[in-house]
Amino acid sequence: MIQAGAITRVGAGKAFTDACFLGYSFQVSGVRYAGLFVVFADPEKQSQIQKDLPGQVVRIRYMPSDPNISFLENKYDPRFGWCAASQDPRWLGQAPSFDLADTMRK
Repeated sequence: MIQAGAITRVGAGKAFTDACFLGYSFQVSGVRYAGLFVVFADPEKQSQIQKDLPGQVVRIRYMPSDPNISFLENKYDPRFGWCAASQDPRWLGQAPSFDLADTMRK
């Protein structure tokens, strides 16, 4: 299930771009896990994504031996406004703080 995140700007060197961070939660054997992804889009699309996606189901894959390791099955999901999602650590490391524990409770 997709959870609301935050809209912010992230940098790569001296350049900055708009980013829409979202979380997701899932269960394996009754235990909840969470992940994070980012979609790069213009501010208008980001606002629409933050409005429309929370609560929707997204397909993920996870490592059976360690479900803490997970990723989106389709980073080109059309619900992302035809923008690719990323789970690259260099971008996720720039995510503003939001409570993944809250994501896991939902």
